[in-house]
Amino acid sequence: MKVRCFGVMPKDLEKYLDKNWRGYNSKDYELLISILLAKFHDSRFGQKHMIGLPMKVGKINEIENIYNETNIELIIKRYLEEDNPIDVFISPMQSLKDSFNNIGKGKGLAFQLKRVIEKKENDKTKTIIDFLNKKITNKYAPVEAGLVLIVDNENLKGNTTLNLSEIKRNFDHKKCPFQAVFIIAFDPHSTNITIFSEIYPNFGIKKFYFSKKVKFLKKLEKI
Repeated sequence: MKVRCFGVMPKDLEKYLDKNWRGYNSKDYELLISILLAKFHDSRFGQKHMIGLPMKVGKINEIENIYNETNIELIIKRYLEEDNPIDVFISPMQSLKDSFNNIGKGKGLAFQLKRVIEKKENDKTKTIIDFLNKKITNKYAPVEAGLVLIVDNENLKGNTTLNLSEIKRNFDHKKCPFQAVFIIAFDPHSTNITIFSEIYPNFGIKKFYFSKKVKFLKKLEKI
């Protein structure tokens, strides 16, 4: 799959969000998750990763090849492609053949981000199993990408308890249109910790201390 993207380093996207954060119910929330994904892959693979944001077709020549906060804001507000099965690419820096600013050709991991909001204290484990086995398989066609389920309560600070082993055991991966499935959940015992788990094809869990990795989140926790 080839997609025209605007490349941005996590630290620069973090600076943009620090000044322009519009809240957890805005598009900025997906950008925040993109930062966490990139930093998670930094930790997992021991190398730096860039974030790729899909752009509208034919718009690349309208964007000045200057890598700064103003340009990032222009991309996010006017040129992001919303009608795309891919929300973000996470690309190892070493895969980029042309390292000139935000223009590069490289291989990356494609992800679709799907937020699952719990407005009530329901059985979240069953909610996720049903979501994967019913809604996902019926709604999406096969795609060369991974699915990232973002599980949180409406206020992001409620009890988010998941039995990840049970989800793995009951997930019908044969019908899944995605090549991989990840779950991101806020730790129920700390707003400072995010739990990453790969449900398919492998299985693994890693706790990620996001406030230490994304500094501006410390400020948001006080609001």
